[in-house]
Parts: sequence; structure tokens; C-alpha cells
Amino acid sequence: RLTGSPPESDETKATLSYVVHYGFGALHGGMYGAWSEGLGGDPITTGSLYGTALWLSSDEAAISLLGLAPGPGKYPLGQHASRLGAHIAYGIGTGVTTTLLRRLL
Repeated sequence: RLTGSPPESDETKATLSYVVHYGFGALHGGMYGAWSEGLGGDPITTGSLYGTALWLSSDEAAISLLGLAPGPGKYPLGQHASRLGAHIAYGIGTGVTTTLLRRLL
């Protein structure tokens, strides 16, 4: 949608979806590392907060504002809860991984 023309095939659409999703995740993993530098604290807490903020800003707001998906009101509450849980898990994983990498480096 961002290019103004639809993907040529479902396979192309799926591939582009994965590239964008994993690229976005990698970018935000790096952003977490920069954001959490010097914060100290528990990586589970900071990761949970980061995952929640990421869910709210991207999943609930930016994606619909960019026209990539319908607005949040079009989805059942259970789906919002599931997506929030996934983003919190991502945040915790990112927090713990960042902490371990800092100890190794």
C-alpha cells in the first residue's frame, strides 16, 4: 500500500510482510538497546514497558494511520490482548538478550 500499487502475487505480499516485520523488530531491538543504556533496573520490567509502548504506538496507532490495516475498533478485544501479550514477550526477550549481550561484551 505504501508504494501505491499492490504486490504482484500473494507470495510477494507474504515475503514483503516478513521483511518489513523482521526489519521493524530488528530496528526496535537496537532502539531498545540505546534507550535502556544506563537505565539499570530489571530487564523484564523495562522490556515489558518497551513492548507495551511499541504495541500502543505501532500496532494500535501507526499501522492504521499508514493505511496498512483497519483501525483498532475493527478488531475484537481478544485480538488486542493477544497482540499486546506478543509485544510484551518481545520486549522481555529483547530486554533479557540486551542484558546478556552487555555482560558478554
